[in-house]
Amino acid sequence: IWIIRVSYSLVVCFVYIALSNSDVDVPCAARFGDSGYVCVCNATYCDTFTYPSRSTENFTHIFTSNHTPGYNFRWGPVQNASALPISVSDDVIKITINTSHTYQQLKGIGSSFTDSFCINLKNLSYSAAQNLLNSFFAPNGSEYKLARVPIAASDFCTRTYTYDDTPGDVTLEHFQLAEEDYEYKIPIISAAKEISRHSLYLVATPWTSPNWTKTNNNYPPGYLKQEYWTYWANYIIRFLEEYKKEGIDFWGFSVSNEPSNSIYMGLKYLINNIMFMPMDHRVFVKEHLGPLLRASPFNKTKIFTFEDSRKFLKYWIDRVMEDPDVATYIDGVSVHWYEDRETSPEILDEIVKTYNKFIIYTEACILFSMDPTKVVDLGSWTRGGLYAE
Repeated sequence: IWIIRVSYSLVVCFVYIALSNSDVDVPCAARFGDSGYVCVCNATYCDTFTYPSRSTENFTHIFTSNHTPGYNFRWGPVQNASALPISVSDDVIKITINTSHTYQQLKGIGSSFTDSFCINLKNLSYSAAQNLLNSFFAPNGSEYKLARVPIAASDFCTRTYTYDDTPGDVTLEHFQLAEEDYEYKIPIISAAKEISRHSLYLVATPWTSPNWTKTNNNYPPGYLKQEYWTYWANYIIRFLEEYKKEGIDFWGFSVSNEPSNSIYMGLKYLINNIMFMPMDHRVFVKEHLGPLLRASPFNKTKIFTFEDSRKFLKYWIDRVMEDPDVATYIDGVSVHWYEDRETSPEILDEIVKTYNKFIIYTEACILFSMDPTKVVDLGSWTRGGLYAE
């Protein structure tokens, strides 16, 4: 399922750069999938895209995508409408760019090193896997800069597990990374780092703590018992240590994945999960995770709060940030795209303005519940548009 890369990754983008050497690119080998065209990427062939170099001249590159195969772009000098030799009618689309009014810097775009991705990648031939990684991370590919890494098992795994399933092991004596880390995630992350010409900004996220630390003694949603809050903070830091030994550093991590998931979904989706209310989350960060992390060798690692759907963002952040001591430990706010259309994006601007914390979207996935008739829909323009939003 990872062999074919969909060709709609760019919708519209304006960049002030010079003309690219597009004649050296490997063209898209178009194939019609389930609902549209895809570009084939396999062991012997994979299309490429050369990014233009920057220019001090007033050139603009316009990238567009549509349902036809491949990329479409054109270039030309930037001109004021008043200088054009023709009149501009009212029905022509006009774009005004105010360069003096800036917003949050775009850190990058990326994906996730889940167990499922890494296992599928390893099941490909070496050449096919290399071509696929190149298409994601290489200079002539999508050049992903951000990547999310689950701390132990997520809901994209073949089994449930944590790194310390020995009951009562509060000293982490039996903590150890899993086979999935050594056989899949670590080698593939290392390979991606070698391919990329940029630093990869890796974000770690835990789904659940060990069963014996939770009120329900199970992987599905349950509260983390307060007597294990310090243990859990040390567990996360230990993960950073073990990956550091393998040559992998993390830019940041989220405190927990979808902490309100089990509350508002009524236990409908029993994925690995820790239930956290914002008030408990606030205390955990202030009295346990924050101080321990800042006293560790990983004191520059960023802490993200929330990691959930936008509809709950303001309720959550207002309660977490009402303690100014907590705000000193929180660097950013991680958000998921689910139910975005139920809440105005202006909330994001409000959060940035009020609390001076940056926003990072860390999860976007076409769920089975969105279209139970078609889990994979190759060439879907609709799904491509959703991701591009």
